[in-house]
Amino acid sequence: MGLLDRLGFNATRSTDGTMYYSQIGNQRAELDGYTTYTAALRSPILFGLIDKIAKFVAQADFYIEGDDENKSNDPLIALLNSPNGFQSKEDFLKEFTFNYISSGYDFIATVGSVGFEHDVTRIDSIYNLNPLYIDYNSVNFKTKLLTRGDIKDSNLLKFRYNVQQGSSGQASSYEDFDYKDVMGFFDVANGLTKDFLLSSPSRLDPVLQAAVNVIKAFEAQNIVIKSNGREMFFNQAMANTLPGVAKNFDQKDIERIQRANANYGMEHGKNRAMFLNKETGHKSLHIDAKDIGIQEVLNTSAAAIATALNVPKDLIPVFDNTTYTNKKESEIELIQGTVEPILSDLCRTISTFFKYDGKPLRYSVDHLAPMQHIELIKTDKVLKLSTAYKNFVGAGMSTEETRALFEDLGINMMENE
Repeated sequence: MGLLDRLGFNATRSTDGTMYYSQIGNQRAELDGYTTYTAALRSPILFGLIDKIAKFVAQADFYIEGDDENKSNDPLIALLNSPNGFQSKEDFLKEFTFNYISSGYDFIATVGSVGFEHDVTRIDSIYNLNPLYIDYNSVNFKTKLLTRGDIKDSNLLKFRYNVQQGSSGQASSYEDFDYKDVMGFFDVANGLTKDFLLSSPSRLDPVLQAAVNVIKAFEAQNIVIKSNGREMFFNQAMANTLPGVAKNFDQKDIERIQRANANYGMEHGKNRAMFLNKETGHKSLHIDAKDIGIQEVLNTSAAAIATALNVPKDLIPVFDNTTYTNKKESEIELIQGTVEPILSDLCRTISTFFKYDGKPLRYSVDHLAPMQHIELIKTDKVLKLSTAYKNFVGAGMSTEETRALFEDLGINMMENE
């Protein structure tokens, strides 16, 4: 048995004797019915942290290297600023980021003149392909160790995409894509999953349990909220007759209490007190949320999810006890450590696809509020150094002595002038 066989690839031999290896499924790992993608849509902590990253990505500006950042008329910039008739640049990039992080990869498909997918001047629109609806098995998905020429010039790598998910009895509509004619983006690294080189693990795979725990914790909390306020009634007279035994009412008594209980409670328009004409005992069924440890589950799960997403702890909502300065510094760390690598991958892949090798696509995040905070810090530093410098000179030190003193302290005054 060869290596690919041991990895789970199915071998078939063509008529010319060539061995092809096809892979079954674009199946993501599931836990309690959730994949990383569907868990990200349901888990409020996970969704919120991805959304925070996506909003920063969506605010990036794009330009072509060598052009004026604010005055580029390049068709690629125009396409990114208005990707299709349904989405703005911000909507498109938020969807891209959500797919990229939650599924581990995203494909961008072009719409325009057939056969000119790599000519940006012939492209009308671009769309993200939702990884949930990609089927690698339906259309000629046969993989082997392909040369660059095989990938570029042949139709060996195809996949089917459900472009119109059927609902209300409507049939689904599928479209076939050549891998060479779409842009593939991989978060962790393609080739690490059983889908071979056309998908990537999600950084959320190791914390899927934590994401599902958050969902389950909120479901448990909802059950507690719905259950609280309910009472159990029993016939006190019969309980007194048989100590230690709480006998039930007969059916008529039960129905009468249920009718009364329906109009009783803390909600608006309901009675606050219930009056019964029989000696009655009751027991509260109230559950304290603290007793089932929901907050502890949220804390530990949030910390694990944030670690996987490379989100600083100060930006996790359940730990919202940070200062303004720490939050700004954490946002800068998030942009530099998580947002910018995503944007770099985006620009690099788009540049290669549209053959912008000489003048590649670039991004800028300098205008984002957290990054402006860096400039404020620099300005404040310069002002403080300038004031200190003037004070030393005013105290009788020569400019040369003052500069030497600053240099001994590791401060280069030439850089801060």
